[in-house]
Amino acid sequence: MNVVQNGGADLNMAVTSREEILAVCREIVAEEGLSSVNMRLVASRCNIALGSVYNYFPSKSELLLATIESVWMDIFHMNGQVLVLPGCLIRCIKAVRSIRSFLICIP
Repeated sequence: MNVVQNGGADLNMAVTSREEILAVCREIVAEEGLSSVNMRLVASRCNIALGSVYNYFPSKSELLLATIESVWMDIFHMNGQVLVLPGCLIRCIKAVRSIRSFLICIP
């Protein structure tokens, strides 16, 4: 991995793809919930500069929308095939509740 020292922090200088950033966002959602996703946390978890996240997602809103879309794709698709499983329904309900409670908090 290519790293550079920046104010005491090692930054990942390898190109981080949009998909890698979204994978980290999905991890944050799974661990802490959707409301915990923010640009600085994502940059920190990816070990990249904050500006690199903004390169792919110009705003937090766009990052959150892409994250939600990515989570739904994980829930409903696997290798291009739609999954319909009882556990999938439970995850859908939890996801909808999480999104709803988050959106209620936005002014």
